[in-house]
Amino acid sequence: MWYDSGPHTTRKDIQIMTDEKACCTPATKTACGPAASLILGLVGGVLASAALFFVGPNLPPPPPQTGAAMVAAESDAPARVLKGLAVMDLQQILANSKAGKALETQVDAAREDLRRQVEQEEKGLEGLEKKLAEARDAGEREQFMARRAEFEKKIAQARETVLKKKQGLDEALGRALDQLRQEVVRIAKEMGQERGYALVTTRQSVVIVAEDLDITADVLAVLDETLPSVKMEVK
Repeated sequence: MWYDSGPHTTRKDIQIMTDEKACCTPATKTACGPAASLILGLVGGVLASAALFFVGPNLPPPPPQTGAAMVAAESDAPARVLKGLAVMDLQQILANSKAGKALETQVDAAREDLRRQVEQEEKGLEGLEKKLAEARDAGEREQFMARRAEFEKKIAQARETVLKKKQGLDEALGRALDQLRQEVVRIAKEMGQERGYALVTTRQSVVIVAEDLDITADVLAVLDETLPSVKMEVK
């Protein structure tokens, strides 16, 4: 976090809290820096494939069912509906996939690099802060005003440098997550077409689901083969 500098700005006022926000990483759901704050926002939501309805020629309606035939049809209806549904745990896929773990490692490395850069910027301001204090204590108003202006300028430059670096990392992470998300959607869609699913949704959007409807393990296995890693590319 940057604080706007005022008449009594000190080096402490420009400290950046690189881990001020807690967010879930793809594999550990531990506290992480702002660079990983989009994991869940970009990968959340409902994944569904559209149901296809086929309309045939105008044929006379079938005769009404009665007796045992009607009872059998009604008892089979829930089973037919469930066969067209599937659920996957998107968070688990991100946590356990090879690509998700690789991305988490890159996020941690980028966060550490940003922390080191912040420390370097702070050290570069220590000398200016010392000179500013000396001029103030000596009562040299003109020199104090000049050094304060220089100090404020350096603070603004340091802030801009770090924020640009952070923005670049955020954008790179977003692109990597989007690539991972698109591959999961592609796999789910292909699996739905092969198995006849009318709807594939996420585990986070339902409260209770039968285990035989869960395709998380199947999607994860395919994802590890088709996309074993994903790279954060900072532009």
